[in-house]
Order: sequence, then C-alpha cells, then structure tokens
Amino acid sequence: MRYIREQQRILSAKIVSVKDGLRSVDQHLTEFILTYKQLISTDILSTKSLAEFETTVRKAKESRENRLSLIHLEGYLMLIDDIRDVLRAFEEDVYHPLTQIHDDCETSNQKEMKSRIGLNITRMQTQLAKDSDLSTMRHPAIKCRILVREEGLFMGLLSLATVALEATENVDNDLDEYFSAHHIQTLLSKMKTALSAYL
Repeated sequence: MRYIREQQRILSAKIVSVKDGLRSVDQHLTEFILTYKQLISTDILSTKSLAEFETTVRKAKESRENRLSLIHLEGYLMLIDDIRDVLRAFEEDVYHPLTQIHDDCETSNQKEMKSRIGLNITRMQTQLAKDSDLSTMRHPAIKCRILVREEGLFMGLLSLATVALEATENVDNDLDEYFSAHHIQTLLSKMKTALSAYL
C-alpha cells in the first residue's frame, strides 16, 4: 500500500506539470489556430483524429517550403503524449497493484472507487488513441474560445487535452478518497481492538 501511495504522489506532481503545459496552449491558442489554418486546405472543415492532425504537422515540418513556426502545434502533441504517459503510469504503477488488494480488505466504497478508476483510465486511453474519432469530443471551455464556423476543425482537437486532463485529475482524486477510506478503516480497526482489550 505504501508503494502505491508513493507512486501516486509522484504522478500527482506530474499532473501539475501537465497543467502547466495546457496553460501554455491556452495562452497561445490564437497562434495555434492561425498556424494550423495556414497549413491545411481551405476546403478542409474538420479534424477527424489526432493522426490527421499529427500528419499535417509532420508534413509541414518536413516541407522545405514551410516558413511557419510549428512550436505551438508540436507543443500540443507533446502535451497529449505527456497525458498518455501519466495515464499509462497510473495504470501500471498504481491501478494494477491496487487490483492485487483482496476484496476482503476493502469497503464497498473502495471497491466502487477502484472500479471507477480502472474505467476512467481505459476510457481516456481509448479517446487519446491517434485514430480515435474527435467529432464527439466537446468541452464548454473550448466552445467559448473558438468560432462556430471553426468548431469542426478545433472543437474535438482542443477539447481532447482538457477532457483528458480532467479525467486524469479525477483518477488522482479517486485515489485520494480510496486511501482516505483505507486510513479510516485502519483507525476504526485499531480502536475496536483497543476497546476490546480494555473491556
């Protein structure tokens, strides 16, 4: 249990770093949008997947004719990779060890939280896949910052990082609740033992 808790603390610190990355994307959103629009044909009205976005950025980077700075587009791809890495670490270093804890050692609330943690990790890993459909990905914070006519290009693409980061924070918060429940359960058990000895 101590190992799992320590791994969570490490990953919590990484989440803070990822939030800084998302903040940087938000600060340079106008440059991001203008650069991407200059890279694609005017008849392209939507960004269907991360793979499509990544291909556009890669081709621009390889092109000798390109004179645009790709720093913000590449920064977004690195941000997505960072979120993937944190989720993968949560799965391998925290969730998998957590599944080894016997059911008899958990409360019903802890079992529910553990199940929710696993589902959230799996769901976000699926949505962060390069070929995942971005058309249904929406976040209200993004909707307020892009033009209606450009929603097809940017709504799903830009919502992805925000939604994924929030899901990652939810996993972290659920783990805090899980460990708090464990701590309370341990204290109650000790109190019960002490009371029995007294009586």
